[in-house]
Amino acid sequence: MTGTKEKVEEKKAELLKLTIEFSKKFLNEEYEFVIEKLTRSNGVRER
Repeated sequence: MTGTKEKVEEKKAELLKLTIEFSKKFLNEEYEFVIEKLTRSNGVRER
């Protein structure tokens, strides 16, 4: 189980990094906060 939780945390961090990079390139700065909030609440979930 620990390995699974670590993988989930890695995927969450990766998703957050990618979405913030996207926001910085293609959206304005106000979206960064919204994207981070949504990613943390709805991103990768454990099954």
